[in-house]
Amino acid sequence: MEIRRLTDREVKNATPREKDYRLNDGAGLYLVVTTSGGKLWRWSYEFNGKEKLLSYGPYPAVSISQARELHEKAQALKRQGVDPAADKQARKHAQEETERTSLMPTFAVLTDEWLSTWS
Repeated sequence: MEIRRLTDREVKNATPREKDYRLNDGAGLYLVVTTSGGKLWRWSYEFNGKEKLLSYGPYPAVSISQARELHEKAQALKRQGVDPAADKQARKHAQEETERTSLMPTFAVLTDEWLSTWS
């Protein structure tokens, strides 16, 4: 059985309706078309008996090929026993922490500023 995949044209031409609806791309990946016209790549999956939702981002910022690539990586994590949503959240927090600490001046910089000001 062959899985039917979305085409660029189908995604681009998807128009809003009265209610949000899904366009399935296969393997659980789908595009949600909102009533306001937004298009969001998502994957609903089950992990440890709980229903989870992973968002890959909005179309066209995330293209079909990018969404499929992200989806394959997330599926690989799930096969390894790692929750893809928790992994994404942990990576996001680690990146935010790195950015926050890189913006903070070091003790050496603060000491040099104090010495130049008070000498």
